[in-house]
Amino acid sequence: MKTFIAAMATAFIFAGSALAGATEDKLIAMENAWAAGIVKKDTTPISTSLADDWVGQGDSPVRFTKSTLIEQVKSGKMVFKSVTLHDIKVRVIGKTAIVQGYDDEKSFYGKEDTSGTYSWTDVFENRGGKWLVVAGQITKVKK
Repeated sequence: MKTFIAAMATAFIFAGSALAGATEDKLIAMENAWAAGIVKKDTTPISTSLADDWVGQGDSPVRFTKSTLIEQVKSGKMVFKSVTLHDIKVRVIGKTAIVQGYDDEKSFYGKEDTSGTYSWTDVFENRGGKWLVVAGQITKVKK
């Protein structure tokens, strides 16, 4: 009986680890799709990954909503020539996940060159079986 209980406990631990790994992979894939989409001015990955009540914040006092971000990418006010994500870490805590990483980008906001390396954090929530970003924060890394 003790052997059975130990075997079941081990199975649950490995199953939980595999499930967490699959979730981490999915969230990283969502982040990469978002980065690839904005370079192509394709806002579909933003539309499908951001919750309608998403709020994003940068190093200015202006906060972005989902609709504001989509509009600025579509209109060309916010332009990304390239975005490369790296050093991504994911922590899943129940129905919440925190994804942190860096990106190197060539970007413009209006006529201002905003290119550089950025540190960012996205907070995901699993709503009805679907992971959505509910908050995001990004800061330019000073060199």
